[in-house]
Amino acid sequence: MIRPDLAFPPDLAADRARALALTPVSRETLERFDAFVALLLNWQRTTNLIAASTIPHLWTRHIADSLQLLDLAPGARVWADLGTGGGFPGLMIAIALPPQCMSRASKILSPALRHRLMSSPRAPLLRLSYC
Repeated sequence: MIRPDLAFPPDLAADRARALALTPVSRETLERFDAFVALLLNWQRTTNLIAASTIPHLWTRHIADSLQLLDLAPGARVWADLGTGGGFPGLMIAIALPPQCMSRASKILSPALRHRLMSSPRAPLLRLSYC
């Protein structure tokens, strides 16, 4: 588990708290989001996945904003995200859904990354189904 107090600068920790107030998630889901944020920030050093100006508001601007879709389409049975960016909103929805709700994806992550983000070594990425 990534310790949020050590993994993120104080300004990002405050934004994380604001995002969680807007879109509460379980402890297990929060751990997956923390892992995603750590990976995103690591990759952001070499690949421009999100605008640098949005990093201080990563949790509210990208994660909480993406999770709003779950409330807008509570009856959705299939989700598809065909983008090429940093994984918003599709990967955020995938992380928020229970791993058993996943179906075959059009893009597969490495087994280690899937395990770390979704707590399931066989979980796919982009095409998702509710249980």
